[in-house]
Amino acid sequence: KVQQILWVPDPSKGESFYILPAEHNLGQRFSTMVKGQRREFLFTSPYRDHTGYVLYMERAGKWQPVSAITTVGRLNEGLNANGTVKLAPPAEFSDCNPMDAIFWNDTNRDGIVQRSECEVIKSSKPATAQRRGEIPIPMGSGWGERIGPDLSFYANGIYRYSPVDFTDDGAPIYSSKSLSAKIDDERGDFVPVSDEGQVLVLSFKGNPAASRVAAIDKKTGEFRWTYPNPFPGVHGS
Repeated sequence: KVQQILWVPDPSKGESFYILPAEHNLGQRFSTMVKGQRREFLFTSPYRDHTGYVLYMERAGKWQPVSAITTVGRLNEGLNANGTVKLAPPAEFSDCNPMDAIFWNDTNRDGIVQRSECEVIKSSKPATAQRRGEIPIPMGSGWGERIGPDLSFYANGIYRYSPVDFTDDGAPIYSSKSLSAKIDDERGDFVPVSDEGQVLVLSFKGNPAASRVAAIDKKTGEFRWTYPNPFPGVHGS
């Protein structure tokens, strides 16, 4: 029996961020301590890099998105799977390109993205109907991406995104200041293991060539160990 619906956006109200169960990267539902209280979240990572990262939590008795690091095109599903333009941006973002990046935090807690709540990072290579363009910030990771209990996560590069603050009800706040310096030249699934102080890396750099499984020290960014993986990729087995 269905007990609760997490989030089904109504585009007519300006709501965004579908949770798509058919995608390979299923969301991560978890709880963690924030401001001395245990709180529950849902984290979704990119199926395609331009779909970005979204955090959901329960507010006023219903689940809704509370913060996101994504592209303008994600707001109205305006990008095709290959990153070319399908739809023009929403009216509030008419001066933006769908490949521009945004840091969004739901300041008024209505679950709807408003321009005043966003920090926009312009793309130097905008997308068109014929050309993909370029995301101006690190975005994308493997379908097994996970977020840590401190609500930090990692993107291909490797780069780390960490909250700059939290709201009084525990929602993480992200901005361009959340982005770390480059840690290493890697791509893949990044899984923080906080009680061991490390991040597991299931690399697909150079896929389908042989790759590695590794662990990175969260503090120093140095590799603690690596192990060869001769069969990376979706169908590696």
